[in-house]
Amino acid sequence: MFKSLFAIQWQSMFVSAKNKRGKSGANTQMVIAIVAIIFSVIAISFPAVLMFEEMSSVILNIGQEWIFWSMIAMMSLFAGVISSIFSTYQLLFVARDSELLLSLPIPPKMILGVKILNLYLLNLLVHVVLLVYASIGFLRAGGSFQSVFLATILSLFLPLLSLSLSSIVATLISILGRYIPFKNFFIILIALGGFAAYYYFVWVLSDRLGELLIAGINFAEAYRRIMPPIYAFGVAIQYRGVLQVLQYLLWVLIPFGVVFGVISMSFRKLMTKKEATLRVKYKGKVERKKPLYFALIQREIRRLMNLPMVFLNAGMGMVGSVIFAGLLIVQRGMLLDALSEFGDMLQPDMMSAAVSAILMLLAFFTNFSASSLSLEGQQLWNLKSLPIRSKDILLSKAAYSFILSYVPIVLASVVYIAVFSVPVHLWPIVFVLPLTASLFSSLLGIYLNISFPKLVWQNETVAVKQSLSVFLHMIISMAITAISIYIYLAYLTDRVSPASYVYGLSAVLAVLDLLLYLLIVTRGAKTLEAMDA
Repeated sequence: MFKSLFAIQWQSMFVSAKNKRGKSGANTQMVIAIVAIIFSVIAISFPAVLMFEEMSSVILNIGQEWIFWSMIAMMSLFAGVISSIFSTYQLLFVARDSELLLSLPIPPKMILGVKILNLYLLNLLVHVVLLVYASIGFLRAGGSFQSVFLATILSLFLPLLSLSLSSIVATLISILGRYIPFKNFFIILIALGGFAAYYYFVWVLSDRLGELLIAGINFAEAYRRIMPPIYAFGVAIQYRGVLQVLQYLLWVLIPFGVVFGVISMSFRKLMTKKEATLRVKYKGKVERKKPLYFALIQREIRRLMNLPMVFLNAGMGMVGSVIFAGLLIVQRGMLLDALSEFGDMLQPDMMSAAVSAILMLLAFFTNFSASSLSLEGQQLWNLKSLPIRSKDILLSKAAYSFILSYVPIVLASVVYIAVFSVPVHLWPIVFVLPLTASLFSSLLGIYLNISFPKLVWQNETVAVKQSLSVFLHMIISMAITAISIYIYLAYLTDRVSPASYVYGLSAVLAVLDLLLYLLIVTRGAKTLEAMDA
C-alpha cells in the first residue's frame, strides 16, 4: 500500500495538463525542454565550479579541509530549508487531498510517511546539485576522491536535517495560522524575516571569511558550539573516523525522529482542524467600468495577494530590489570600500553598468508569469468562457508580472542615482537594461507556461515550485545573465565601454522581447484555445 500511495503522490506532483496538440507536439516540447536544460546547466556550471575550486584551494592550503565541507553543508542546509519550507507547509497541512486520504482505510502515519518521503526526495535534489558542483571544484583544487565519496554518502542524510527544520517552521505556521485573522500577511512577514536573516548571515560570513580562515581554531570552536551537525559533517569527512561519522548521524537522525514523532501524534488534528475566518459584512456597490487589461491585471494581483506561498516563491526579485535599495542607502560606505578593491569598479560608468546587471538579475528572479496560467488549474475553462480573446488573456498575465517586477526596480534605480550622484548621461544605463530584462522575463514566463502548463496540482505552491515552465525560466534567465557578464569580462573589457555593452545587450533583449510577443499572440493564443483544463 505504501508503494502504491507513494507512486500516486509522486506522479501527481509532476503531472501536467493535457491538450489537443497530440503526442508529436508533446514530444517536440520535451526535446526542446531537454536541450534548454542541458544548455543552461552547462552555462551555469562553469562559474559555480570555479567558485568552489577557488574556495577549496585556499582552505586546502591551510590543511583545514573540514571547513570547506562544513561550508558546503551550511549552504546546502540553508538552501534546503528556504526552498522547502513552504512546500512542507502546503504538502503536510494544506494539501487538498488530505481529507480524502484520511477518509480512506489508510493509517495516518502511512500518509505522513509518504509525504515525508516526497519532501525528502525534493530536498535531496537541492543537495545533490550543490554537492556535484562543490565536488568538481574540490577535485580540481587537488582534493581527494575518498573525501568526495564520503561526502556523497553523508550528504544522503543531510536533507533529513533541513526537512526537520522546515517542518518545525511549517508546523508553527500551521498552528498560528488557525488563531490569527491575517494569516497570509503573517506568513509573508515570517518568510521575509527568514530571508533577511539568511542574507545577513551570509553577508557577515563572507565579510569575515578571511579572518575566520586564519583563526582556524576559533572558527572550529564557533562551529562546534553554534552548528554541531555541520561541524560533525566536515570533521567526519576530513578525519574519516567511525566515531565522527556516528556523531554526525546522531545529530541528523535524532532531531528528525523527534520532530516527525511529535508531528505524527497530532497529524490528523493538524490536517482536519478548520482555520479561523473573519466575519465579513458585504455591502453592495456599483462597479465602475474598467478597461479590459486593467480589469485582468487587477484580477491577477488580487489572486496573488491571497496566495502568500506563490508570492514568496515567484517574487523574490521584487523583495531583492527593495532590499538592494535599502542597502544602497544604509551601507553606502561599505559598498564603496568593497568596490574599491576592484579598481575600475568605482568609475561611474562601470558602477552603473554593474548596478544595471544586478537589477537585470533581480528582474529575472520575478517570474509570476511562468506559473500564472498553471494557477488557473481546473478552473481554466471559466476564464476561457469569458468574451476575451486568448491573446489578451496571455498578455494581461505577462503585463501584471512586468508591473510587479519593474516598479521595485525603478525604486532601486532612483535610489542608486540619488545616493551615488550619478551623472545624467548615465541614467539610461540604469533603466534600459532592467526594462528590457523585465519584459523578457514576463514574456518568456508566459510563453513557457503555455508550452508546459501544469493545471493538475494538489496546492498552488506545487504549481510554482514543481512546474517545468518555472524551472526552465529560472535556468534560462541565469544562463543569459552568466553568459552576458562572462562575454564582457572575458573578451570585451578593453574593446567596448560598459555603457555601449549595456545598450547593445538591451537591444538584443528588445529583439527577443519582440519575438516572444509575436509567438505569444500567434502560436500561444492558438495553444490556449486548444487547451483542455
